[in-house]
Amino acid sequence: MVGNVNGEVKKLYSLIDSIQSKKGKFDALFCVGRFFPPDSKGLEELYSEVLRSKEGTPIATHFIDSTGLVGPLMNAKRSAEGLELGRGLHFMGRSGVKLMKGGLRVAYLSGIDFDAISTKSHEAQYFGNYFSSKDLDRIKSDYDLIVKNDPSHREGVDILLTSQWPLGIDAEFLNALPLSELKQLFNNSSSSLSAIVDLIKPRYIYSSQVDVHLKRVPFLFSNGLPSRFVALGSLPGPLKPTDSKQVYIQAIEIEPLSRVAKLEDLAVGTEQDCQKESPFHALLKDKLDLPSRIEAMSQYRIKLGQRIIQMEDEESRRREEHKRKPVIDDSQYLKEERIVYVSGYDRHLAFVDLENYLRKYGQIVRVESKIDNVHSD
Repeated sequence: MVGNVNGEVKKLYSLIDSIQSKKGKFDALFCVGRFFPPDSKGLEELYSEVLRSKEGTPIATHFIDSTGLVGPLMNAKRSAEGLELGRGLHFMGRSGVKLMKGGLRVAYLSGIDFDAISTKSHEAQYFGNYFSSKDLDRIKSDYDLIVKNDPSHREGVDILLTSQWPLGIDAEFLNALPLSELKQLFNNSSSSLSAIVDLIKPRYIYSSQVDVHLKRVPFLFSNGLPSRFVALGSLPGPLKPTDSKQVYIQAIEIEPLSRVAKLEDLAVGTEQDCQKESPFHALLKDKLDLPSRIEAMSQYRIKLGQRIIQMEDEESRRREEHKRKPVIDDSQYLKEERIVYVSGYDRHLAFVDLENYLRKYGQIVRVESKIDNVHSD
């Protein structure tokens, strides 16, 4: 699993070659988030490394995308269901659930949520790189058909691939962020995506829209199936901050759900290692159909957005108050020299820390430091 590639396919496959030379061959590579570069100027590397290459990719690669460049693929009939762009490079498609090698159930959703640009009817069809409720309907219908045709009728999918985070997937993490980071994740999360999570019960949810790595505490669906949410950062490159150490790749070994004998075999550590219910259960427990769940999550998004606006207003108010505080003119105070002795200072801390503290109360002319040796009988 790899997060935002941002068009850096040469770097991606160099990394994969290095990993496979040490760990052995993997069955497949899935890419989530922004696979394409931000604009068409960066497509030359993709053409030269993959599309024009006779060798193809070093590993079967399946990707979704959320950049503006994925719009034509999402909306053209020949590619909306998926398309092999080059030897070994597969665009998963606009939305749906596919049975992969070995019976692995993979749900996927390309593009960005309509709630990022509009509050109009959820039934509206948006072009470009935006998805709508019709795409969620497609995922649900594909899922229902797979479960129906499975001899065991076992519920759940193995993996859900998305770009945006499901809004509310980890409220505790979100609420602990500084305002600027909170806004960034809010704007890169999808409320309607959250509405379908409990309906298809993915064992793994992978997202990557921003350069943030997060492994959420696992949780249980109503049927006892455990789920893990993993957000991946961006592949190193011009669009990744140079000082970022966010994890962007993860290898997993997964047995297809249809082959698992008992759900108990999928248990996650001890009871303390897993939350007893989905993070969306409390919000959606009385909402059974997809449209009502989308509407409920849309209202949740509105309320969260209003809270963020209130936080922005409060921060602006504090800034204005700070600006209005009178500037202290040192000339109006009587200046005198004082000698300050400090005892009981923790010698494990730097003297510069003490100097910085004392400068709050006036100018320091000279510092003499001396550590007394204390002897005890």
